[in-house]
Amino acid sequence: GYYNTLFLPFDVSHPQDAFGSGTTCYKLSASTDSTVTFTRMGVNESLKANTPYLIYGTFSEAPYTFYNIDFRHQEADFVVTTTLGPITIHGVYKTQKVGGSRAFILYQKGFYACTHLNSMVVEPYKWYLTCNQGNGSKLSLLQIDGETLGIQGLHGAQYKDDSPVYTLQG
Repeated sequence: GYYNTLFLPFDVSHPQDAFGSGTTCYKLSASTDSTVTFTRMGVNESLKANTPYLIYGTFSEAPYTFYNIDFRHQEADFVVTTTLGPITIHGVYKTQKVGGSRAFILYQKGFYACTHLNSMVVEPYKWYLTCNQGNGSKLSLLQIDGETLGIQGLHGAQYKDDSPVYTLQG
């Protein structure tokens, strides 16, 4: 499986019921000048609205159905930010073009800088991160419950259009 970003406009009380019993969720726990850390959540732990998560594992087949939800964002707020130390996570509710920007994205089992990409799209209900102005070159690691992913530049990668690069299934 692959890690995927997740950013929902509503709470989810039992994420494994919605996404599959083989999935695991991770919450943002720390950020330093060089490392962003996510920690594994308990099986009975709920996902909170407008909060960045990682999700990993074997997913149930889409579509995903949620009952009795309360949307917690305004229609005009298609990007919601969360700041922790030197990083800002941008949760998106509308497709965002981040190619050529100072954004970092998670793709499969790697974390990538978007500065050298002509075209990169982040789909709704996902997130990307940016660093404080002087910190972008210092960020080098994404740590997920003890597993470390180095940040890569995607040099030479060229995409033909603005098609989404990843989905909830990777």
